[in-house]
Amino acid sequence: MDIEDHQLIQVLLQNSRIIYRNMAQLLNLSVNAVHNQVQNLIDREIIQA
Repeated sequence: MDIEDHQLIQVLLQNSRIIYRNMAQLLNLSVNAVHNQVQNLIDREIIQA
């Protein structure tokens, strides 16, 4: 896991119902990048859908 994964997980821990657009703004990433990171974490079973 890299720093972006950790940041994304921290955002999800604070608000698990946050939409990708808001996460992207908080993390200074594109919406597609956030979606891909979340899917990657789900695929690796680090987070659950």
